[in-house]
Amino acid sequence: MYLVISALSLHPIFINPRGYRGYDTTGPIPMSIQTLTFHEMWDINKGDTQKPQEVDRGMIRSILVSVGNAKHEVAAFEYALNLAKGLNAFLVCAAFPGEIEDEEKFNPDLLAAETFVTVREECREAGVRYETSVVPGKRAPEICRMGRMVDLIAVGMPEEIKTKGLELIYNEIDDILIDSSKPVLVVHENCLELTRILIVHRGDNYSDRALELATELSERLNVELTGLAIADTVPESNSIAKDMLTYFRFRGLDVEVDTELGFTVANIIETADKKECDLIALGASRRGKLYEAIFNSTTDTVAKLANRAVLVCK
Repeated sequence: MYLVISALSLHPIFINPRGYRGYDTTGPIPMSIQTLTFHEMWDINKGDTQKPQEVDRGMIRSILVSVGNAKHEVAAFEYALNLAKGLNAFLVCAAFPGEIEDEEKFNPDLLAAETFVTVREECREAGVRYETSVVPGKRAPEICRMGRMVDLIAVGMPEEIKTKGLELIYNEIDDILIDSSKPVLVVHENCLELTRILIVHRGDNYSDRALELATELSERLNVELTGLAIADTVPESNSIAKDMLTYFRFRGLDVEVDTELGFTVANIIETADKKECDLIALGASRRGKLYEAIFNSTTDTVAKLANRAVLVCK
């Protein structure tokens, strides 16, 4: 994939090496790609983008969302669209159809035409800068590859996974959470509200990242925060809670922080239920793929079982 930086939005435009450009997937472009000028970029995208806007300097300036017609994909797009609008972020809406058997007959216009009509209409209505792209190949690796060029990845989680034993242990979302180098937002089908965020901290660097990112979301989207410090001993959990409170005071926020013993699925989900949080932010697992395939991690299980959105940070 080649990367061209747009003078219009200062965001990357994804160009598939097979020749399909991102914005409208309207067909092949020359393989010799040159840097586009402001006027050239405006000509390419006129009618599909808004006037140039000031680039936001927050932690989340661009979001990749996997779109499609399934309920969980629609939910992921709606959630990402609301985030992009609230954060003034650029939204990359990509369809991942999987591996294409006959690439010569591959037509990106037909493959995602219906989905992209809705996507474009809603993005324009919301005033969100966006691009659309069809990306063939294995879904999880392609999502992670494209995710390296954005600040946040949003994917949907089908509700039926909760009743499928093998997929609950290991499925595509595990690959994305393990391999992604960027924060991943897992969106469940019926959980589109965002009024309170539960920040889970277990004293590691990934939890620090979740703390920073969730705090920025709280400040910029005007949502409430609740902290949860988790460790194996009381002194450790109290120490983490103290550090969290110090950070919140530094940011000028008054946030309640609870403590729990044991980094378990029950502790996290039950606290989210009790505090009425509709988003859980926590650090990614540090386990390898072999461990995940056999045992699964607390983080990944929370992402699958929580009846709310889950933000997994690295």
